[in-house]
Amino acid sequence: MKYIKLVLLASIMAIFMLGLVTSAPPFVTTSSTGGLQIESPTYSYLSKDLDHRFHAHVINSTGMKTNKTTMCFLHFYDTMGYDTNIGSTVMEFESYNGIDFALTIGKSNYSTKGYYAYVIQCNSTNEIGFLQSPITVTNSGKAEAGDIFTGVIWLLFIFSTLLLFYTFFMTLFKLVTADETVYDVLLAWSSYILVIIVNYLGAEYLIRTYIEDLTGSFLTLTVWTNGVLPLLAFIITFFIKSTQKKKPLSPQETGGFR
Repeated sequence: MKYIKLVLLASIMAIFMLGLVTSAPPFVTTSSTGGLQIESPTYSYLSKDLDHRFHAHVINSTGMKTNKTTMCFLHFYDTMGYDTNIGSTVMEFESYNGIDFALTIGKSNYSTKGYYAYVIQCNSTNEIGFLQSPITVTNSGKAEAGDIFTGVIWLLFIFSTLLLFYTFFMTLFKLVTADETVYDVLLAWSSYILVIIVNYLGAEYLIRTYIEDLTGSFLTLTVWTNGVLPLLAFIITFFIKSTQKKKPLSPQETGGFR
């Protein structure tokens, strides 16, 4: 019973920590070099599964918008610092609102989680301006975990992995000895569910994919050993013990709770 309580406590802790993660709101960044001032929402986080449209407003040294006399380019750099597929691409002027330069970047340019960067460069006849900003790509576009939450995820990962393999070997042992109980089945299932939770946390809130990849492999490898095998071991145990005693087993015998 104490192990199930630990699993439940770990799961509740993980769900509680989700409430501490919030996405940083976009804010306006301005950059002026040589006269042109560029204003653009700063996109802190992108989802790797969605296209994204970048916007920019441009104002010249006299305070006038230079929509028709200016050209703007967007540069997008990958996690290694190289240009992505778009290279240096001209941003179109959105004539329908008379304000924005904009360009849509396809998700193929940031298909993996990591740290990217973009630069907006605008040129007119006599003036030039730059705006640059880092940008983080996650699975869902949510903020990555901070140091404390990252530590919690790693602790849950270690605990869930140990519990997963502990219940696997205990199931094998109790299958051989015909001693599997309801408690053992619930513990094995709980360990598997906890790994599912850790896999989700790693995928959504960690940039590095180590925990996500490893727990994903565990879930694939142990779906039978920790999902089906414990129930099968319990059925075999119940049948053998019932046959030996020639009478129904008591709740204490089948449950295994002390």
